[in-house]
Amino acid sequence: LFLIIIYRLLPSAQLKMDALEDRNPLVGWFMEKSKIKKMSWDRTVAYANEHGLEMVEVDAQQPIAAQAPHGRTFDAMVYKLTKYIVLPEEHDARRSILRHAKEFEASHRKCVVVDPLRSQECVIDRSHMYTAFNSLRSPRIRCPAFATVNQWEELEAAVQDLKFPLLCKTLQACGSSDSHEMLIAFSTAHMREFSTPPFLVQEFHNHDATMHKVFVVGQQCNVVKRPSIRNLSDQDGPITFNSQSMASVIDNSHYEGAPLPPQAILDEIAEFVMNSVGLSLYGYDLIHDTATGVWDIVDLNFFPGFIGYPDFDATLVAFLKQSVAKHRA
Repeated sequence: LFLIIIYRLLPSAQLKMDALEDRNPLVGWFMEKSKIKKMSWDRTVAYANEHGLEMVEVDAQQPIAAQAPHGRTFDAMVYKLTKYIVLPEEHDARRSILRHAKEFEASHRKCVVVDPLRSQECVIDRSHMYTAFNSLRSPRIRCPAFATVNQWEELEAAVQDLKFPLLCKTLQACGSSDSHEMLIAFSTAHMREFSTPPFLVQEFHNHDATMHKVFVVGQQCNVVKRPSIRNLSDQDGPITFNSQSMASVIDNSHYEGAPLPPQAILDEIAEFVMNSVGLSLYGYDLIHDTATGVWDIVDLNFFPGFIGYPDFDATLVAFLKQSVAKHRA
């Protein structure tokens, strides 16, 4: 009799499992309101709900797992936490949001997280980010040489192995208006006009005034060419600019005819970033050094606006579906 009961229950249990597998993947998401508006995220959510996903906004200041509807568990979680990572440690929202994110990731290993908190933290500090890129051993791709200036007394020693001109940047890559303020220095005297230490300096390489903005979703890359800073010479003086408003320093005469990066270069970078940093949703700036022909990665951002990325909604939905299916297998 006991065996008969088990036999009769097995088909029912299997049907329930099959039903769960057939459900649209449940995807939680969280980001600041300005980000939602800037990238028309509501449109993305609507598209996803119409094309095989169930998108649910969560409040990251509350336990995340408990917000899954109808007793379900999240199959994927998409959140951008960089704004909160850079807040002072004593900030209530920072402590609450990061704690709940850590707890969720630790207790839901089978959930696809785009992208994990530790990966987002890696790209906050430019020094950490560039150090990670230095482990990319490729004759065709590099991160330009850099150094950190921790105090004025160390300035000469910090830059002695670098070649001018040098691009001065804040250590913090995002989260404040200062993160986008930059200066191109042609001497250590110019560098004293930038900011008080600590800050980062990086070699500036001429690149025929062409910047390739590369947007990545999983392994799918899209390149948007943008005008950039003209080729510089030793006779130039210090140049200050904001990386989000560069009209006064860019040269529009070259970029439209510039060739795109080879697909093999994009694939190599995407594989490296996934394996070393753990990011799957990001953008980076790529230039082609006119002197050496090497491709330089000069900055990377988690979850940018994806402006100019055709069919972003469809690409993101396809990526999330594939990732969830891979984890379910």
